[in-house]
Amino acid sequence: MTRPASSRRGGSSEGSSIPVVFYFDLGSPYAYLAAERIGRLFPEPPLWQPILLGGLFKRLGTGSWALGEARATNVAEIERRARARLRAAAGRVAEAIPG
Repeated sequence: MTRPASSRRGGSSEGSSIPVVFYFDLGSPYAYLAAERIGRLFPEPPLWQPILLGGLFKRLGTGSWALGEARATNVAEIERRARARLRAAAGRVAEAIPG
């Protein structure tokens, strides 16, 4: 997520906000997970900008972390965060049930 280049160049008048841009790849499951939460992170909805992540990787000469040596470590971190969110949600549900 970044601010669009056009808004960074010209400066802004006082009191005006610079829109946030959410770049996403339709084929990415990670983008889907981020898209589910993006609207809650900012006071104003971000601008949604689709990108072709594979094309960006090719242009930059890089690739996805999911294909590298750190994949197992990163997947374990995603699983840890998912478990923590699930436990937190389960706790909120349990608290809401009259006892």
